[in-house]
Amino acid sequence: MRHGETILNRYNRMQGWSDALLTEEGKTSLEQTGQALKNVPFSAVYTSDLSRTVETAKIILAQNQQTDPNIEITKLPAFREEYFGSLEGLDAMSIWNDMAIFAKEHFDEATMTDNERVRRQVDAFHALDPEHEAEDFLSFWTRVEQGLIKVTQRHRESDQNVLIVSHGMTIRNMLHELIPEFSLNTFLDKGSVSIVRYQDGHYHLDSFNQLDDFD
Repeated sequence: MRHGETILNRYNRMQGWSDALLTEEGKTSLEQTGQALKNVPFSAVYTSDLSRTVETAKIILAQNQQTDPNIEITKLPAFREEYFGSLEGLDAMSIWNDMAIFAKEHFDEATMTDNERVRRQVDAFHALDPEHEAEDFLSFWTRVEQGLIKVTQRHRESDQNVLIVSHGMTIRNMLHELIPEFSLNTFLDKGSVSIVRYQDGHYHLDSFNQLDDFD
């Protein structure tokens, strides 16, 4: 699940490790999604360690009628958003436009798979950061993968429902790496849910970017 709308989302600012708070509108929207998920029993809940994902999980769980009210939220820094370095807080539309221009000039996008294109976008943000402190794909994915390995090792043979609340770019890359046939040509909606099923040694995408009707 992607976190709800934050203050930086509202003003269309780059938001990676910046710890912006949820807006009131974001909280209200999450309550509606929580109602749609109220009959789903969760055996475990994981978030990044940024407040917007933790608060999102709490709002979802507060609406849930099938989950232990005392369930622990496990915070994993591995599930943070991509770090944008000195680009954090800048106008997102301008930075994404710069990224698209950089990618067109430096990468042969015509021959790329969608998976490769997503990876190169992360590398482009690293290159565009004047301080070069933004994560490149290798450092970003190595971090995220460690969290995924931890969660899947704990739960993949258990037939449990596991809630992971994370961030747009992070979830996007998770899906691309786990689902070979997955192709994404849009942004994830704030507060949206994507359902991944692990069965017979493979991951299957059952639902993508969904906000309601989870029954």
